[in-house]
Amino acid sequence: MRRGPAGLVVLVLGLACSCGGGVEPAEGYWTGDHLVFEVEGGSVTGIGTKGVSCNGSGGCYADNSQFFPGVVLPIGGAEFSGTLDNKYGTVVVSGTFDSPTHSEGTYEFVSESGCCTVKGVWRAEFSAPFAEPVEEPDTVLADVASAEDAGPDSGNGTGDYPPGASPEQKAALDYVNTIREVLDLPLVGQLEAINKAAQAHAEYFVAHCQAYLNYSTSPHEENPNWEEGFSGVNFYDRMAYFGFGGMAGWEVMAFIGDPVGSVDGWMATLYHRIPFVNPFAADLGYGMVTGKGCYQWASGVDVMDFSRLANTTVTEAVAWPYDGQTGVPKSWDGAESPQPPMPKGHNYPSGPIITLTFPGTQFSFESHELLGPSGPVEHQWVTPQNDPVKYLQDTVSLYALAPLAGATVYTVRLTGSYKGKGGVWEWSFTTEP
Repeated sequence: MRRGPAGLVVLVLGLACSCGGGVEPAEGYWTGDHLVFEVEGGSVTGIGTKGVSCNGSGGCYADNSQFFPGVVLPIGGAEFSGTLDNKYGTVVVSGTFDSPTHSEGTYEFVSESGCCTVKGVWRAEFSAPFAEPVEEPDTVLADVASAEDAGPDSGNGTGDYPPGASPEQKAALDYVNTIREVLDLPLVGQLEAINKAAQAHAEYFVAHCQAYLNYSTSPHEENPNWEEGFSGVNFYDRMAYFGFGGMAGWEVMAFIGDPVGSVDGWMATLYHRIPFVNPFAADLGYGMVTGKGCYQWASGVDVMDFSRLANTTVTEAVAWPYDGQTGVPKSWDGAESPQPPMPKGHNYPSGPIITLTFPGTQFSFESHELLGPSGPVEHQWVTPQNDPVKYLQDTVSLYALAPLAGATVYTVRLTGSYKGKGGVWEWSFTTEP
C-alpha cells in the first residue's frame, strides 16, 4: 500500500549548472526512500530525512526523520556530502547523481545521546521541476496525536454526514466506514464542527508552512503567535473552538490531498491506524488542501480528527489484517512519524504491520507467533509496555523483520488473557501476488 516516485517530467526539466562527471542533475524536487531534497544552482538544499531511526540497548530508540532548513550542500563532480545536525542527533549523508533524474548514496545516523547508530543506503528520483506542482501520491512523514477526556460522550453511530459536508468529506467518511463494516465495528458519524476544525487546521498548516519548517514545530500544533487562521494550539482545542463539546480522541495528518489515499496510507502504518480500528471511535471530521503541501514531496494536506466514546458495545479484539483478508501488502517501508521500533537487526522495509486492538486495556500476552508455510517467521513485537512513544494503550503489534513472500498465507497466533480470562487469538491472511 506504499509508494512509488511521481512520474518524471523529462521534457520540461530545468537543468542545474554543470557539476562535472558528465551528469547535470535536474533542478527541482527529488524524492527518495530515506532522503528528499531540492537541486538548485548546483547545490542540494531543502533536505529532509525519512525513516532514519535506530534501536539501542536498554530500550534506547531514536528517530531523526526531520527537515534541515538552511542546509546547502554543493555538488561537485556529480557528488555531494555533508552533515545534518539537530537536537535528535547527527546524520552524515553522501550521494552521487548517475543520471539527470536518479541519485543514490549512503547515510549514517548517530543519536544525540549516542545510544544507537544506523547506517543505510538511500535512493532518490527527480519528482518535479520548481515550476510544476509536486505530485507524490502517498502518505509519508505523517503525524498522529491523541487526547484524553475533553467533555461529555458523543457519537451518533449512524454513518451520517452533516448537510454542509463537501464531496471529499463525504468520501472520507464513507471509506472509513467501509473499513469498519468489514471489521464488524460500529459506524462512525461526521459532525460539522469537527469538519470545520480539520479544514481550518489544514489551511493553517499551509499558510504557515515555512514557519513549521523553520521551528520544527509539530504539524498538530498551532502557534498563537502565527495569528492568521489560528483556532487552537491542539486539535481538541480546535474542535472545541468550532463548537464540539464531546470527548476528543485522535488526530492524524497526511500530505497528499486525497480523502481515500490518505486513509489507505494511515491504515498501512502502526500508530495512525489506531483510530480507524478502535472500538471507541465516535465521530470524525476531515479537512483537505490540494496543490500545496509545504514539504517538497507533498501534494496537499489531509487532517482527520476523531471524537471518542466513553463506553463501547464491542467485546472482541479487532485484528488488521483481518481474518481471511487477501491482497495484504508484502512489506512496509517504515514511513511514519513517529516511526515504530526498527525491525531488530534489520532496516525497513519490514513485513506489513499487523495489529490487534482491544476494547479496553486489561490484557497481557504469554506468546506471539507469525507462521508461514515453512514455520515461524521472525518478527518485531510491540506492546504498550515496550512502545517507545506510548501510543499503544489498547493495541499490540507484530511485523516480520523482512518483507513477506507473495501470494502466501500467514497465520498469527497470540496467547494471553483479557480481563483476567485466558484466550488464544488466531487468524490468517494472504499476501498480494
